[in-house]
Amino acid sequence: MLNLFMARECMNKERFIYENIHGKAYVLVPNQYTLVAEEQALKYTESACLLDIEILSLSRLGQRALAEQGKENIEILDRYGRHMLLYKIIKSHRDELEVFKSAADQNGFIDMVNDFIADFKQQDCTLSDLEAMIAANDSGEILSRKLCELRIIIEEYETELTGNYIDSEDYSSMYVAAIGESELLRDHTVWVYGFDSLAPKYMDALIEMAKRVEVNLMLNVSDFGLDISLGDAITAKAGDAGVAVSRASVADRYRESSRSMLDYLERNLFRTVSGSNDAGVGNVPDTEEINDEIKLVECANPFYEAESAVSYIYELIRDKDYRMSDIAVICNDDSARQPIIRRTFDEYGIPLFVDSRRTITDSMAARFIVSLMEFVLFNYRTSALFVLLKTELTNVEREAVEHLENYARNYRIRGSMWTKKFKYGHFDYTDSEFNQLELTRSFIMEQVLKLQNIVEASGTVSEFVDGLIKLLEEEWQLPARLTRAAERQAFEGYNEEAQNTAQSYEACVKILEQLSTILGDEIFDNNSFAELMQLYRKGLESIDIGVIPPALDGITMGSMIRTRPRPLKAMIVLAANEGVLPMEPSPEGLFSVDEMAFFKEHDFPIGHLDEIKMTEENVAMYRLISKPSERLYVSWALSDSEGQDCKPSSPLVDTLRSALPQLKLHKDVVSNGLEMSVVNNPKTAMRHLLNYLKGRRSQEQISDAGQVKMITDSIISWYKCNNPQVLGIAMKAAREDNAAEPISARMAGRLFAGSNGEFSFSPTRIENFNHCPFKHFVSYGLRPREEREFRGSSREIGDIYHECIMRVSEELEAENLWGTISKAEINRLVQEKLKEIAADYRDGLFVADGREQYRLDRVARVCARVADNLAEQMRQGKVEKSYFEEEFRRGRIFDPIELTIDNHKVFIEGKIDRVDVFEGGDMRVIDYKTGGDKVNIEQMRCGYKMQLMVYMQGAKSDDRRPAGVFYYNIKDLSVQMGNDGDVADTVSNEMNKGMALNGLCVDEAHILDEMPESMLGVKKFIISRATFESIEADVSRSIYDISKRIISGDVSISPTKTKAAADIKGECKYCKYNSICRFDITYKGNRYREVDG
Repeated sequence: MLNLFMARECMNKERFIYENIHGKAYVLVPNQYTLVAEEQALKYTESACLLDIEILSLSRLGQRALAEQGKENIEILDRYGRHMLLYKIIKSHRDELEVFKSAADQNGFIDMVNDFIADFKQQDCTLSDLEAMIAANDSGEILSRKLCELRIIIEEYETELTGNYIDSEDYSSMYVAAIGESELLRDHTVWVYGFDSLAPKYMDALIEMAKRVEVNLMLNVSDFGLDISLGDAITAKAGDAGVAVSRASVADRYRESSRSMLDYLERNLFRTVSGSNDAGVGNVPDTEEINDEIKLVECANPFYEAESAVSYIYELIRDKDYRMSDIAVICNDDSARQPIIRRTFDEYGIPLFVDSRRTITDSMAARFIVSLMEFVLFNYRTSALFVLLKTELTNVEREAVEHLENYARNYRIRGSMWTKKFKYGHFDYTDSEFNQLELTRSFIMEQVLKLQNIVEASGTVSEFVDGLIKLLEEEWQLPARLTRAAERQAFEGYNEEAQNTAQSYEACVKILEQLSTILGDEIFDNNSFAELMQLYRKGLESIDIGVIPPALDGITMGSMIRTRPRPLKAMIVLAANEGVLPMEPSPEGLFSVDEMAFFKEHDFPIGHLDEIKMTEENVAMYRLISKPSERLYVSWALSDSEGQDCKPSSPLVDTLRSALPQLKLHKDVVSNGLEMSVVNNPKTAMRHLLNYLKGRRSQEQISDAGQVKMITDSIISWYKCNNPQVLGIAMKAAREDNAAEPISARMAGRLFAGSNGEFSFSPTRIENFNHCPFKHFVSYGLRPREEREFRGSSREIGDIYHECIMRVSEELEAENLWGTISKAEINRLVQEKLKEIAADYRDGLFVADGREQYRLDRVARVCARVADNLAEQMRQGKVEKSYFEEEFRRGRIFDPIELTIDNHKVFIEGKIDRVDVFEGGDMRVIDYKTGGDKVNIEQMRCGYKMQLMVYMQGAKSDDRRPAGVFYYNIKDLSVQMGNDGDVADTVSNEMNKGMALNGLCVDEAHILDEMPESMLGVKKFIISRATFESIEADVSRSIYDISKRIISGDVSISPTKTKAAADIKGECKYCKYNSICRFDITYKGNRYREVDG
C-alpha cells in the first residue's frame, strides 16, 4: 500500500507523522536531514529515546538490506573512480571520436561525460533509449555523432564494470532489489518525507517496499507543480506494479499558528506561477505587521551586507530573546561571500557553522602530497617546494623556511639549482647564515630525492603508488605528524581545521589506491606521471568530508538546496541577487539548448533535467520563505566584492515587493551612518565610532544629530569605565591626521651626521628629500634593508651600463684614443670591459644563466653604440680634458659645496659621470641616464630636479666657467617605420639623435662652437649666462633650505607631484614606503606639494 499525503510548508509535517505512527516504523529522510529529523522525532514522541522508530536515509536502509545478504563490504566505484575509468576509456578510444576529439584531453570533458552517465543511469535510461534518439534525429548530424560517440564510451564503460567494479547507480539497483526481499521491513511501516523530487530508482525502492508494507510518502505541495509531477510518476509506477495508492491532504489543524503575516506570504507569494488569477487567500495584514515580520535590505556591497545581517541577528538575540538555534542563514553564493560572512560573524562573537561541501584539496595532507609530487615531476619547481615546507610537516623550522624562501626568491633558485650547493649571495650573508641555508637545502633534498628514486625505479602506476605510500608512512611518518597537527589545532580552538586534518590523510591515500586499482598496469613514465597528477588533483576535489558543528547552540549557514534547518523563528537570506537565488543551471554541458529541447520533445529523460533542477531551486526558495515562524530577512548587494554591478533577484525580491507594496526598503547599517543598530558589542561599536569620527568632516548631513551624540557619548562612557586604555588609543587614532611630527635636531644629528658631527649629503639625496621628506627619513634614517632579486632588473642593468661606459671612457682618455679609435676596436674594448664587470658583479649575476647572458649581450650592443657616439662627440667638440666618474669631495680635484647651518658644517658631495673641459677653460657637466630624463627649468629652480646644476656647482671654479649641463640618454635604439621613407635614412637619423646632448647651454658664440651646436639635441635650452646664473642662485638657495630642513628634523609626509593632469600620484606612484607612511589625501595632514610640470 502506498499512501500519498499532500502538505504545504506551513503545515507541521513532523507532528502529523509522529501522531500517525503506530508500532514500529522507518522514517526515511534526505542524508543531510537525519540529525534534525531525530531531534523532531524525540520532540513529538515526547520520548527520551526512539525505541520503535528509526530515522535513516534510503541508502542507509539499502546498505542494511544488502548486509542481510552478506554483501555489506562491496567496494563502490564512486564519482572519482568513474572519472579515472572514463579517462582510461576516452584515452584508448580517442581516435574513434570526431565531434569530441578536440575536447577529449580536457578534464572538463571527462566531468561532463561523468555527469551524463550518472544522469543516464539514475533516470533508468538504457542503450536502447540512446539508439532510439539516434534513429529519431534525422535532421541533426552533429547530435547523432555526439550520441554515437557517447554510446561507444558507455558500452566500454559497462564492459569495464562487468566483473570488476560496481558504480553507485548499479549499487542503488542492488539495494532496491534487496529491500524488496529484506526481513527488515517485517512488522514495520515506512514514512518518507523531506524530498522535493525522487530519482526513478528511489521510486522503485518505495514501490518494492509498498508491495509488502504500508509506505507513506509526504509530498511537498507548492505553486511550482513539482509535487504533482512526483505524485503522478510514482502513482504510474505503483499502478504498473499492482500497488494500491491513496491520496489525502494533511488536515488544516496541523497548520502552524501565530504567523499570520508569513502564512499569508506562504499562500500567496507564488500563486501567479501556478496560473491562479484570484485575489489571494486570506486577509492582507496591516503595514505595521508586514514591516515587523519581513525586512528587505539593499546593501552597497557584500561586506556591508554581512554586517547588516549580523547586526540584525544580534538584535534578535539581545532584544527578542532568540536563541542562536532559532535562526538560520541561507546564502547560495557560498564560495565568494562565505569568507566575508564568517569573518563578520567572528567579529561579533557569534558562532557560525557553515553547512557546505568541504573538500580536502586544501588540507595539510593533500597539500603535502601534491606539492611533493609536483616538486619532483616539474623538475624541482620552487613554488611547489615552499608549499611543501609551509605545511610544517617536514621537521624544518618555520624561521629556516622563511630564510630559505627569501634566499630562493632573491637569487632565483629554481630547477636543478636545488640539487647543487648554493653559490650566490656571499656578499649578503655571514658565513654562518650561508652555511645554515646550505644545511636546510641539503636536508630537504635528501628527503625529496627519495621520491625521485621511486619515480625512476617504477615501471607501472601500481609500483609508483605503492612506493609513494610507503615513503609517506615510513620515511615522512605522515599519519603521526598529521595526528599531532590536528591535536594542536583543536587545542588552539580551530575545530573545523582539526577535523579536516584528522580525516584527510586516509582520504588522500584512498584516492591513490583507486588510481592503483584502475590504472595500476599502465606504464609509468614522465608523461603518465603528469597525467596521474591531474587525476589525483581531480580526486581530491571529489572527496567530501563531514564536519561536526562545534556548538549545540549556534547558527547554521548553507545553500538553499542543501541546507535543511530545524523549525526556526527567523530566516536570514543573503545574496538574493539575480542568477544566485535561485541558482541558475550551468550553461556548460555536452549538449546545446536546441539539442536538449529535442530530447525533451522526444521524451528522453535527460532533456527534462535542467527544467527539474530549476523547479527544485524555485521550490527551495518557496520553502525558504515558508520556513520561519516569526521573521524573514532578505538582503542583496548592489555590487560584488570586486565592484561589479549586481541586480536583486527578480523571482524573490521583485515578487515580494509586488505582493506587498507596503514593504519598506532599508539601507544597510553601514551606509546609514552611526545608529544604534551597529552598537552591538564593544569591538564593533568602537570600529563604527572611529569610522564616524574620522569621516565626520566629509559628511554632508546627519539625520539625527542628537541621537548620534547620545550614541558617541555612550560608547565613550562605556570604554572610560571598562577599558580606558583602548579608549585612549582610539581617541588618539580618531584625532590622527597622519602628519609626521618633526624629530629633534639631536636625533637628526644621530641619524644623518657623521661621527665628527658634520653632515654630508649627495645631490641625489637632497633631491629625494625635496620629493618627500618622509621618504628621505625612511631611506637614510631608518635605512631598511632592500630586497634585491638576483636578476638583471633596470637597476642592475643601469649599474652595468654606467660601469662599462666609465671604464671604456677612462681607457680611451688615458690612452688619448678618442680621435683615432675605430668601431671594431670599440666593440672589442666594450666586450673586454663587460666580461671583467660581469665576472665580479653580484657573484656573477650576468653569467648565471642564458637569460642574463642575453641581457648582457644587449647591454654590449648599447654600450658599443654609446661609446662610438661619445668618441664622435669628442672628435667634433673642442674638448681638452675629460673626467669620468670624478668626485667633488674633500681632498679631490673638485671641491664639495660647503655650507654652515646653525653652527653645523654641511658638505654636498657626490660623483659626476662626466666633466668636459674645453680649450678655453669653459666646462660642461654630463649625466648619463638610462631613462628618458629631460631638463625642466621651473622644476630645477624649485629644487625638484636640480641634480645637474648641483653637479655644476661642485665642478666649477675660478678657472672653469660653466658652459652647460646635459643629460646623455643611454638606451637601446628603437625605430618606428612609416609606410614610406628609406629605412637606411630613418635608422641613420635615429642614430644621430642618439649622439645628442639635451640640457641647458650658455648662449655664447664660442661655447656653441666648442660644443658644437650640432651635437645638441631637440630637448635643449640655449639661455643667456645671466639666466643660467639666476638658475644657479635658485638652486643654491634650495640646497641651503633643504639641508637646513634635514638637520632640523623635518620628516613630514608631503610628497611632490607635478601640476600635469596625468600625474595623479606624483612621487607616491613608485614609492616603496606607501605601507609605512599611509599617505591619503582624505587625512587632514596629508597634502601634495605641487610643482610645475
